[in-house]
Amino acid sequence: MKHKISLEKIENIILKSKEKSILEKFMAGVDSYKILCDYIAEKSKTGEFVPIKNSGLNGKNPPLYNVYWQIEEEKESNEFDDELNFKLSPKLSMEYYKKHIEQYRKDRDAILKLSEFLKNDSDKLIRSESVNERSFEIWGDEKFIKGGNENRGKNKNEGRGQGKRILKNLGIELSDLNVYETPEPFVSYIYDRTAPQNVLIIENKDTFYTVRKYMQETGKNEILGKRFGTVIFGSGKKAVSSFRDFEFTAEKYLADSKNRFFYFGDMDYEGIGIYENLAEVFKEKRKEHIFKEETQLEPFKEAYVRMYEKAEKIGFDKLPVTKEKQNRNIGHIFSDFFGKEIWERFERLLMTEKYIPQEIINVWDMDV
Repeated sequence: MKHKISLEKIENIILKSKEKSILEKFMAGVDSYKILCDYIAEKSKTGEFVPIKNSGLNGKNPPLYNVYWQIEEEKESNEFDDELNFKLSPKLSMEYYKKHIEQYRKDRDAILKLSEFLKNDSDKLIRSESVNERSFEIWGDEKFIKGGNENRGKNKNEGRGQGKRILKNLGIELSDLNVYETPEPFVSYIYDRTAPQNVLIIENKDTFYTVRKYMQETGKNEILGKRFGTVIFGSGKKAVSSFRDFEFTAEKYLADSKNRFFYFGDMDYEGIGIYENLAEVFKEKRKEHIFKEETQLEPFKEAYVRMYEKAEKIGFDKLPVTKEKQNRNIGHIFSDFFGKEIWERFERLLMTEKYIPQEIINVWDMDV
């Protein structure tokens, strides 16, 4: 069954949508036209929308047709009516599969396993499990939700990694299964486990290894005038996801309420953005009472000032050019720690499209 649907009506559907993926895009400030284009592209890919080419284009960039055919599978009496309406767990929303019987036929085995689990073993949801553990518990395949390097089964719909799609179709969030992600554990050098202590998170690998090597060879833990008990390799943007699961990956001494955390990375928009995103994670952890109210992430000011001073001596014109397509939309969390005069100097440098790589700091800068 098909009927015509105008671009205007599609826009209204999106505006009223409660789909998590769409809401997240709006919350992230994604342009509404970009959301519309993505939505139509996804529906066209699945065959639900087919452009009516003689309706003309809307004149925007990228262009969209003014009218589309909306294709819906006809609901028909079939052998699954009783099952879909009465036999499955009431926690599952079957609206999608009632309209897509052929897809239900393909996904049925996985849905029945989930339904049986929710009806007979839902008490196991009291305790959190990792995504892969819960996946094996329900479907007998630890990679059914997240996927692996290869698919199992002859049909891709029976293969690994199909779980997320099926759960979405059933209106089930991963959080409903009480699971947690298992990010890579911190790569760190522990000078000592005393608490409280200063903890340094370093964006790039070379600087992390240099600091670790210096501490190991000299037996000193003082870097640019500040003592650190632990140094963590942030690995760029990965630090943000790692710290989201701080309580699962970090040793207990790191959660001491009197510890101070410092961040050191490249002086460019991306490096400052990583710091500010990580600072927001610290804020989330305070709300979750993982960190105490006074625990926050500070820039390692002494290191950033030393970077700037060395760059000034070398000559700013000799610095590398900022990478293209960096997100320049940084906030004030970073700048608030430096004071107006110092931050204005940093900002002027950033505006020249130059940046200071963290690697400008080397072993000769460790001692003050």
